[in-house]
Amino acid sequence: MKLVSILSPCYNGETYVSRFLDSVLIQDYPNLEVIVVNDGSTDDTDKIIKSYISKFKDKNIEFIYLKQENSGAAGAINNGLKYVKGDYLTWPDSDDVLTPDSISKKVQFLESNPK
Repeated sequence: MKLVSILSPCYNGETYVSRFLDSVLIQDYPNLEVIVVNDGSTDDTDKIIKSYISKFKDKNIEFIYLKQENSGAAGAINNGLKYVKGDYLTWPDSDDVLTPDSISKKVQFLESNPK
């Protein structure tokens, strides 16, 4: 089974990052790693993201949390790319919500369409 990396930049996401992380936790595709890059948030984003570390560990999903000075979404993604180990990569924003089959459908499509 292919490893899928989910890389998400986050800036001042205290009102929505929980919703995003919850949607990752209920994915029906089990082989995931999650990389969240806190791009210099000044709200409670740090506290909220840290509260999810054990939830991902309990589901055997590798969770990498990075903090950096604000450099914009592109800078956060570029920083996070250094940690990606997956066969496939997706980079939703931290205010997105993934349907439970979002990753499995993407993997299925890629496996069925190798070109």
